Amino acid sequence: MREIVEFIQNLEQLAVSVYKQLSDMFSYDEKISNFLSKMAEDESYHFKAMNRASQYVEEHNIVDKNIIIDEKTRNSIELPLRELQDLTSPGPENEDKLFELLIRAEFSEWNDFFLYIIKSLAKESQDFQKMSSIIQSHEQRIESFFKLLDKGTSYLAKIGGLPRLWNTAILIVEDNDPYRELLLDILSDDYKVAGVVNGSYALKELKNHFYDIIISDVDMPEINGIELFNKLSSDDPDIRDKFLFMTGDPGHEEDFKELNVRYLFKPFPLEDLYEVIGNIISIKASQ
Repeated sequence: MREIVEFIQNLEQLAVSVYKQLSDMFSYDEKISNFLSKMAEDESYHFKAMNRASQYVEEHNIVDKNIIIDEKTRNSIELPLRELQDLTSPGPENEDKLFELLIRAEFSEWNDFFLYIIKSLAKESQDFQKMSSIIQSHEQRIESFFKLLDKGTSYLAKIGGLPRLWNTAILIVEDNDPYRELLLDILSDDYKVAGVVNGSYALKELKNHFYDIIISDVDMPEINGIELFNKLSSDDPDIRDKFLFMTGDPGHEEDFKELNVRYLFKPFPLEDLYEVIGNIISIKASQ
């Protein structure tokens, strides 16, 4: 495991340097320069995540007996970043090359190995479960950027043909069994979903698994939705950024406004639910 972690650490460090260099090089275009600067910030966070992984592996003497990164694979993963590093002529004529190499680098085995490390350590420590979704947010930042470009469609088509490294995980907290199962069936086409019957079971589930989004009913036995939100907020003040209430009781609207949290009143159109989920994912990607 040490060898794999060290390799990814070095890649992340190289990526920070390369994206900062490119951000300066393409400063004539504010949109491109800002995007590359954000990419450098992302990679800096990834580098810190690998530092934590390295420390954990050392402290717990974790040995990986499953895979070795051979020299050919190392060179193949590094090559797009090295070619980006060698770009020396800024200008519109080199933007295509910049974006082609960036896609090759960012959607390569590089991120597969990053997730392999994080998911392997997630079995040991819940802290690493929270890191798994950062790759998905990173990918979504890239996709959001290409949507703004005149020629973005062609780049998005290339990205669309690549496998997803991480599916957004959603927890549904709902005591109405048929309704909960309906939401699980609908959302499972696009997301990784799980369901529980009340806030008490939600707390147990969240102790063992990380979720990007929590969608909760309000009126439930044992621990209701608002009690669940307050308990989670005491440990994580930013929980509201990924929390969505759904209820058939408009009398809770003042509660939601006081908590400054998203909500939908039942019955709601599915497109409204998808829109809120998309907004939460987009905000995460922009952070």
